[in-house]
Amino acid sequence: MLHHLGTVQIFSGNNGFVDAYNVASSGDTIYLGGGIYNPPATISKSLVVFGAGANLDSSSVTGTTSITGSLNFYEGADNSVYQGITAWPTFNNLDIDNFAFRYCKLTAINYYGTYVAATTCDNHQYINCQ
Repeated sequence: MLHHLGTVQIFSGNNGFVDAYNVASSGDTIYLGGGIYNPPATISKSLVVFGAGANLDSSSVTGTTSITGSLNFYEGADNSVYQGITAWPTFNNLDIDNFAFRYCKLTAINYYGTYVAATTCDNHQYINCQ
């Protein structure tokens, strides 16, 4: 489900996240129910993404929210929050700031890119993640 400027659009199936992302604008919120979702090929928008949860004990009714493959973040994904998902985040080009994962299960975290002074990932938060 995508919340954009007071309106709601519903997407379904394992491409629901991709479909919602494609029409989302920076600043929008996406809600993902329990299930397995394909990720967008690249993520370069500032979004808030809420999943149903990443732990079986707390999401037994809805099921967990899992993203297959890597979430590939690029410039423009600054100021994003992802909560309640199982995912494998990859930060590309090392200049994505103010990013938070909350209550997530992260299978791996990758940072790729060439270090250039003043071009780094700053203020990444991993809160109650496993």
